[in-house]
Amino acid sequence: MENQSTAEATTVNLRMGTSTAATGEDKCKALRSVKNSFNRNLLEALCKFEWNTTVEAITDEQIVAELDKIVGNVMNDAVMDVDLILGNKLKMDLRERDVKARVINYFMLCDEIVMQYGLANIFATTTGMKEKCRLLKQHVEPAALRDMVDAHHRLVDNTSKSDDHALYLLVKEKALKQEKHVHRPKEKEQRVSKGSTRTVLVPKSNPAVTAAKTKPRTGCFHCGRDHWQRECTELDEAGKEILLAERKAKRGTVDGSKRFRAKRFDTPASNARDEQATVLINGDLELPYCADSGCDWNGISRMHVKQLLQQDDSVELVNLNEVVQARAVGGVELASTQAVDVRLTLNTAAGPVRCQHLNRCIIVESDEDEVLVDKSLLAELGTDVDRQLEPTVGEIVTNVADALVCDAVDRGVIDKYTTDRLYGIYGGRRLELGVDPPARVPPLKIRLKPNATPYRCKVRQYIPEKSAFLAEFNQKLVSLGWVYENRASRWCCPALPVIKPGTDEFRQTNDYRPLNTVTEPIAGVMPSSEVTLERCKDKMFYAVFDFLKVFLQLPLDESCQEFMSYMTNKGIFTPTRVPQGSTDAALDFQSTIEMVLGDLVDTSVIFGLTTG
Repeated sequence: MENQSTAEATTVNLRMGTSTAATGEDKCKALRSVKNSFNRNLLEALCKFEWNTTVEAITDEQIVAELDKIVGNVMNDAVMDVDLILGNKLKMDLRERDVKARVINYFMLCDEIVMQYGLANIFATTTGMKEKCRLLKQHVEPAALRDMVDAHHRLVDNTSKSDDHALYLLVKEKALKQEKHVHRPKEKEQRVSKGSTRTVLVPKSNPAVTAAKTKPRTGCFHCGRDHWQRECTELDEAGKEILLAERKAKRGTVDGSKRFRAKRFDTPASNARDEQATVLINGDLELPYCADSGCDWNGISRMHVKQLLQQDDSVELVNLNEVVQARAVGGVELASTQAVDVRLTLNTAAGPVRCQHLNRCIIVESDEDEVLVDKSLLAELGTDVDRQLEPTVGEIVTNVADALVCDAVDRGVIDKYTTDRLYGIYGGRRLELGVDPPARVPPLKIRLKPNATPYRCKVRQYIPEKSAFLAEFNQKLVSLGWVYENRASRWCCPALPVIKPGTDEFRQTNDYRPLNTVTEPIAGVMPSSEVTLERCKDKMFYAVFDFLKVFLQLPLDESCQEFMSYMTNKGIFTPTRVPQGSTDAALDFQSTIEMVLGDLVDTSVIFGLTTG
């Protein structure tokens, strides 16, 4: 590729030659020398300080050569990251359908980037040309075309690794070959010549056949008539939903050995949910991360650190006191000597989770695309992979202990005194709540914002299973005195039954979002998990316990019970206890527990009962 000054000089000479030929003027008189067209003061300064000569001694050719050096070098002689520059800007435009135009535009874009950043002298050497060809091949798209070029270099000929012209011819050849293979016609059309007298018979569409295709082959699933199930007039919407669920369940239990012909392939619905999670570093750089890598350190690649340093000047590299050894996939040993302290925000399915303090990430000398999250950070966020198996171990211990106790009872080892003693100590512990009064604590009072108006939801339609569950569940709550039917309520939010994970049972939830928007939240302090874990450090014994339906034990003030009313398809119910989903429920529970237990929190055992 000719340099810029030569191209401009050629253009000037061509235009000048055309102009003088038309006017008959002497070309030598019309042209000005490079020296005379230069700013006199600038030329004297360059000759004195840069070129070490005088204005009288320097020639036009020397001036052009020196200017070519200035244009071809990087500004301020800076060392630039060529991989990063070309990686961000060098892209092949796959929208261009003309393969030849697509390839030549790709190589032309590379030369434009080289001239824009002053990289001409860097790629002028033999080593620089090899690096340029490597970068050109690295960013070729699609990936199949890049693999074809790479296979040609490894198996056939590698001369184009150091010659951009040969590489252009190779890429164009492989791209044309790939285009012909992908868009090869599936079948040849028969064409009638101009002088042919044959008559081509085109079958007419049969309206009866066309109409038949719009009807089901086996008829309606319910009545068997000639229409779709969704158009059946003998079923309501709930009946259609039940019948469709039964047919889906029946298809799921079909013998797996029976073969079916696939008419089409659909993308699994889970793919939309399996999108790769990302982490936001210092609020600037968003990268994918791996949460279950099993690493003891947070890890980030050197390539991503370079991007972070360019976007955030406050990031500093930290030299490690000891070299961190790591083993990559395949057994490759990696050594890390530096790290960075950054703020991490993990984007999860439940929303973004921002870490409160800086997290140290060691710099991995590899082309790792993902940020590796260590086990300690996951445990801090409440996801301890190592403890997920502990419930299984605890169940085994409990089963063994129960078997020993049952064996002791059967053999008469435990006498009546011991039995009465155990019942006296543990008789107050229950697994279910009954018709009991609420806890003797101050009731929760909800304060509405000024100008708040009552919210009334519309009646919802439920499938028979959900409707039966809501009727039975709320009847039980009424019998226990936890809710009462309120026919005069001005407030009502919808009741939403949801399926419990891993079961076919339902749980009732209430959508209190309309009420929460007009509620003034109370001010309160929640305990910090970091401080709590610090208190547990170096302790010998640990135990985990929970309250039984704790919100239903807390009273709700009569003045605001109507605000928490909810609607089912059977009526409107008003709770007398604190329901879940309210803005103030969590903070009210925390403050109540701290008030009741007082100084016993974090200082005493779970419970200790004595007699006498």
